[in-house]
Amino acid sequence: MPAQKHKKTTNTVETDDDSESDTSIPAKQVPTKNWSVPESTQLCHAILSPNGPYWLKWNKNPTRVYKLISKKIFNNKCNPTARKGSFQRLYQCYKHILKLKEWMGNDCDDPDLNVHIENAQKASVALPSKFSEKTILDFKQDGYYA
Repeated sequence: MPAQKHKKTTNTVETDDDSESDTSIPAKQVPTKNWSVPESTQLCHAILSPNGPYWLKWNKNPTRVYKLISKKIFNNKCNPTARKGSFQRLYQCYKHILKLKEWMGNDCDDPDLNVHIENAQKASVALPSKFSEKTILDFKQDGYYA
C-alpha cells in the first residue's frame, strides 16, 4: 500500500488593504483587538498579586497558568498565547521602570523624568529607545505600578 502524502495547509487571512497573507495561526485565533486596561489589570493581579491564585504556579509552569487564566478568568474569550504576550509586554515594561528607579535612586516622580531617562540610556541602562515619561505615567495611571 503506497504511503499517503499530506498536504501542507496554510490559512489565508485578508488584511485591510485587500491583500492576502499566509499564516500558520488558525483563522479563529488571529488577534483582533488590544486588551483593555481592566483585562490587563486582571491578568497582572492574577499572576503577580500576593493574593493572586497563580503566582507560585506561574513560577513553575507559566504555559499552564496562561491556559488556566484563559479558561477560568477570561472564559476562553482569548487564547493563552495572546495572554502570554500581553503579560510579557507588561512585565518587561515593569522591569524597565524598576531599572530606572534603581538608577535614579527615587520613585520616578521627578518633574524632569524625560531628562533622567535620556541620561540613563546614555549611561547604558538597558531601557528601550521608546521608553518615556508617558510610559511610566500610563503604567501608574492604569494601576499596573504604584
